[in-house]
Parts: sequence; C-alpha cells; structure tokens
Amino acid sequence: MNILYFEFSQETNSFNPLLCDLDCFKNWTYREGEHIFTDLDPSVPIETMAFAAAAKEAGATLVPSIAMVSQSQGPVTADVVDLFLDKVRATYETMEQVDGVFAALHGGTQDTREDDVCGYILEQVRAMVGPEPVIAVAYDMHGNITPKMLHNSDVCCGYQTYPHEDPYETGYRAAKLGLMKLRDRSAFVMTAVHLPMILPCAGYSTKEEGPFKEITELGHRFVEEGKLLDFSLFQMQPWMDVDPACSTVIAIGREEAVAAACAQELAQRLFDVRKELKPDLMTIDQVIDLALDKETPKPVILANTGDSTNGGAVGDNTAVLQRLIERKAPLRFATMLRDPGAVEQAFAVGVGGEAEFSLGAFYNKVGQVPAKVRGRVRSLHDGDYFMEGPYSKGLPQHVGRAAVISVGDYYVMACHSPANTGDPQIYRHFGLEPKLFDLVEVKANTSYRLPFSAFASVMCTVDVPGCVGVSDLRSLPFQNIPRPFYPFDEMDGYCVGKAICYN
Repeated sequence: MNILYFEFSQETNSFNPLLCDLDCFKNWTYREGEHIFTDLDPSVPIETMAFAAAAKEAGATLVPSIAMVSQSQGPVTADVVDLFLDKVRATYETMEQVDGVFAALHGGTQDTREDDVCGYILEQVRAMVGPEPVIAVAYDMHGNITPKMLHNSDVCCGYQTYPHEDPYETGYRAAKLGLMKLRDRSAFVMTAVHLPMILPCAGYSTKEEGPFKEITELGHRFVEEGKLLDFSLFQMQPWMDVDPACSTVIAIGREEAVAAACAQELAQRLFDVRKELKPDLMTIDQVIDLALDKETPKPVILANTGDSTNGGAVGDNTAVLQRLIERKAPLRFATMLRDPGAVEQAFAVGVGGEAEFSLGAFYNKVGQVPAKVRGRVRSLHDGDYFMEGPYSKGLPQHVGRAAVISVGDYYVMACHSPANTGDPQIYRHFGLEPKLFDLVEVKANTSYRLPFSAFASVMCTVDVPGCVGVSDLRSLPFQNIPRPFYPFDEMDGYCVGKAICYN
C-alpha cells in the first residue's frame, strides 16, 4: 500500500489582527519530504510519528510530502495554503500508485480567502487523487469539523483529552482505521451530528470531574461495549467568526444504525450541558488578594484565558502587571509578553542595564494601553528550546529573540512570537522557575493545568480586559456565525438532528 502523507495545522482566532504568513510556519514547523520524519526525535509523541509507526506495522509505504505547523494566530494568508497544496500535488505526481492519504490537520483554520481551510484542502486532495483512495485524518479537539471535510474523507479522529495528552494516540487511531478501510471498504461507517454551539475552552476538561468528562467516558464505554470502533467530541475553536461553523460529534462503527444512535446520544447530552461548561471566573484583584494571603500555597497560577496565544490571541496584554504596579503588591510575579519592540530595546540596553520601557499593547490596541515602566534587563536569549510536556514532550519551540525584564519583583519574559504558553518551559528555559514565584500569569486556557499541577495547587481562571480570546463570547464582534447558534441564542429545548452517514 502506498500512502501519501501531509500535515497542516494552525488554530485561527478571527479577532487577532495579525495575519499568519509563511514566516509564521517557518518559525514553527516547515519540513518537506523525509525531513518530516528525520528532523524529529522519534520519541516525540505527535501525530506524525504515530502515522509512521502504524504504516510500518502494516508494511505500508508512507510517502511524506510536507508538514506545516504554526502557532495559533489570526487568519492564514491564502498564498500559504496555495503553496501547501502545490507541494502536496508535486509529491502526488511522483507516485505511481496512491492507495490512501493520511493527514494531520488542526481543523479550526481560516485564511484570507476560505472560512473552511481544512475542508478546502481535503476537497482539493480528493479531486487530485480521485474517489478510490482512503483518506484518514487526525484533528485537534477544537476543529470546526464541517460537512465538506467529512464528505471528502473516510476517517476523522480527534483528540479525546483536554488538556491534550493524546496527539500520538489520535494519529494512531486514524491510521489504524484508515488501514482497516483500505483492506475492507465495508469495514465501518462514519456518522456525525453537527451542533450549533461554541463554548469557551476554559470551561471543560477530561481531567477534572464534570459533565464533559462524563460524556467522554460514555463514548469510551460505547467503544468498550463494542457499539463503536471510535468516537470524537469536537468543541469548535470558539474564536472563529466563520460560516460554516459547528461543534461536531463523530461516531464510527460497524453498523450504521448503532453508530448513528451513539452519535445522537452523545451530541444531545453535550448540547444539554452547554450552560454548565462555563469557567468559574475571578477578577485580577481577587487573584492578587489570594496570592497575598500567607496561607495560600504558592505559586498561585493566574490563567489569563483571554490572551491565550495557544487559542490564537495576541499575547501582548499587560493588565495584570499594571494592576500589580497600581496596588504596589509585595509579590514575586512572573508573566509572558509578546512585544518585539521591548525585546529589541532590551538587546540595545544590554544585560544589567536599565531603561524606560513601554510594555504591551504592541499589536492589539483595542481596550488596552501599554505599561510605562522602568525596567532592568536580566537576560537575553535566542528563543530556541524544547517543550517539557507531557503534551508534545521534546518538541522544539522557537519564540524569536527574547528578553527577561524585571520591574522590581515583577519579571517579564518578552519575546517576538510566543510558543506553547501552557508549558512551563516558556518560563524555565529563560531562567524563571515558576515554583519560586508567588504569582505566575499563564496565558492559556486549559493546557497548562497538567504540567503546572505538578507543583501548583491553586489555579485561577481570569477574563482579563482588552483581550481577543475572552470567555464571554457574546462580548466579541461576531458577524458571520450562522444563526441560531449558542451562546448568541439560548436555544432551550433544542433537539439534535439525525446523524449523517458520511461513507
């Protein structure tokens, strides 16, 4: 079996003013051909390695085309998608026979031309390879899984954990099902229910008790009981202002009626608990007060979900720093900031030097102002390091030139382009050990909980003013989401439609 392989991953925040161009991908992941596999430590637990392992086990030949991954940001420029497809087409044209296509896509990607980039990619690939080859795709849980994506593929698998712990397992699931379909086209059917709903990412988890974990466990029981071969609960990236838009439940099984019934039950349960899947939000002052309490275990983690660069926000908000300065709070504080101007000024000043800095609001000018401070340059860095994990442990990261600037006992890790902000190495690599601080601002929704829980027991979720990824989605200027749609419409009493069989 000859199988074409490619990867394209970027999570779009429609409200981020920064477009995602080719340099964004080259600063993160841009590999062609065999370099897709050889340039990575084989122990890095990501989808690519899982697809390779499954193909090898089956004696299949996996032909790598291109892997492009960028940090979350604003919409991708359309020329990047065109380049990507040109590279895929060039690899396809070198293959005498194509039995299947394996791919890793994010699923929640928008560009300057297409609202549904992954649907567009799969549509183009299906037209390229024809109707016979099996197309199996692994997605992030936060994909906007549209009918176009499902019509143009045979297998769709999404992460089953949040915080995400299973990129490798998801790739392996997709590959094994794809291989099963290659051997027997009637082996199973894929059914789906699309839900008119988006939810803030900080409001649910599979690690903590609650309705989302319970529904996920029900999906696993369906698999254990033999009703399903696989399932996925997609919670659409909530900061995409696009049409089509949907959260989606996928159920894959040997019998269409059984798979459809499982999909409908999971989907109805998920929609029915939508109002429970909201984060418990605190104010900045409440978290500062908590950190000031000598009885509170340290460090206290302040999760700034609105400025989560993992969710496509800008990362240049300093509202927490400014409030600490206003209160003159006697705390040892660490934060991360996207501010190329401050970084380059720090390099000009040099380590140990002091200067007047204007921190933050470098890109996002709406609802925020920079912090005017006198700071000392503590260290300078090239910004290359490896993730601590467990999510994508060992994966290389690049944030561009970076500088640590202190304002009294407040420490700012300023960089050009933040990498995975839920990983402790965003601080540790730059000489800021989170365990030694009273208060640590983490610009992430839920991903941080797994690694930070190893040393922090107090984690507070805050909606910080002036951000583009806030949890109150109704406060953002959505214009394109189809209606009715929750949370913009209450939709009480809504009953999910019949599951659609896509193959």
